[in-house]
Amino acid sequence: MRKHVVMSLVSASILAALAAVPASAQSKETMRIEIPFEFILGEETLRAGVYVIERLDPTRPNVLRIKSAEGGKAKNILTQRVEARDVVESAKLLFHRYGEQYYLAEVWMSRALNGQRVPAGKGADESRSREVKVETVAVYSKAKAAPRR
Repeated sequence: MRKHVVMSLVSASILAALAAVPASAQSKETMRIEIPFEFILGEETLRAGVYVIERLDPTRPNVLRIKSAEGGKAKNILTQRVEARDVVESAKLLFHRYGEQYYLAEVWMSRALNGQRVPAGKGADESRSREVKVETVAVYSKAKAAPRR
């Protein structure tokens, strides 16, 4: 119960913070990517398909939004920064695969030195505790990287 209250407060804080930024100050960084398998984000299983992932506000790079390109509700993700040794040229998603289940683990926008680590859900923690072999699977966006200005 306490965990649900804390998660609700965190979600409400994120939404309030996003709403406080004027539309003119927002600069969206967007990735459109086809994910060829069902995957887990937090505690929710999402279908295979085309998804749009966007960073809504450059002043809050750890908040991402994911939404199916076919519609449906958007899901905000609170992430942690991870660094690359070199610039990542193509946008990509990294998944951790435990058995037949894929968990979204990292988001990398094109031409970036920093990616975003997605917190593992309870299912990923349970798979780790059972010592199931983990495999990292990359899915790349087909979109070309836009030139930097």
